[in-house]
Amino acid sequence: MATLEELIETLKEILTLDKENYNANVYIGGEYLFIRRLDQDDAYFIEL
Repeated sequence: MATLEELIETLKEILTLDKENYNANVYIGGEYLFIRRLDQDDAYFIEL
């Protein structure tokens, strides 16, 4: 399981990849971090 610090660093990296990710919805489900932008129907995920 990832630590809170690792999750924060991952979210910061996601934001720097694409500024539109700033408005994305983020969910933690099991061992995955799901990111869904408002302008997209699907989401992408990162294994924690």
